[in-house]
Amino acid sequence: VRTPSRKFGMLRLLLTVTLLLITGDAISCSYAPSKSFREQIQTADQIYIFRLESLAEVKDQFITSKRGLDGKLGPPVRSEDYMGTVAGRIKIVRVLRGKPQAQFIRFRTSSCGGLRLDVGHYFIVATSTKGLVLTPALFGDESILNFRGSYSEDAETKDNDKSYILRNVLPFINGKPLPPGFPDYETRSYTQPIASPEP
Repeated sequence: VRTPSRKFGMLRLLLTVTLLLITGDAISCSYAPSKSFREQIQTADQIYIFRLESLAEVKDQFITSKRGLDGKLGPPVRSEDYMGTVAGRIKIVRVLRGKPQAQFIRFRTSSCGGLRLDVGHYFIVATSTKGLVLTPALFGDESILNFRGSYSEDAETKDNDKSYILRNVLPFINGKPLPPGFPDYETRSYTQPIASPEP
């Protein structure tokens, strides 16, 4: 025999589970996919290796004000698209294609489509961005890969060329196709907090 309190408890449990499912869908991460590294390297004007020298959070640079129903501007708020934006200095250490001039980088670190770039690490980028500031896509950018310790300015060029990334990119620069599966999921996901799953 079910008592009213037990029936009420079951109803409360069902309602809680339903709300959790609805909330989970509402806060899930979604964004339009950007071009993969494989796609971007095909048409990139510039391919180069850089070292990330410094990073700092960008504060109050992207401020928006929303208009109310009365037409008046409300208080300034940070744009959601730019929350978690950081900027830093980069040092180009090797040019593989083009004539890059970038000295700075600006990107998002959000766990939803942002990038993970660590100070002191070396990266390769395939881009057509011109100017002094390298600006990857706001969401899901895949133009940058981390060498994950396999590149060093102190090493001989021939030793750096043996790294997983350069073993595959240098032949491509010289006219050969990229091997299937490059870059692998582990390499892509190291730079992105949430990487797209393997195809």
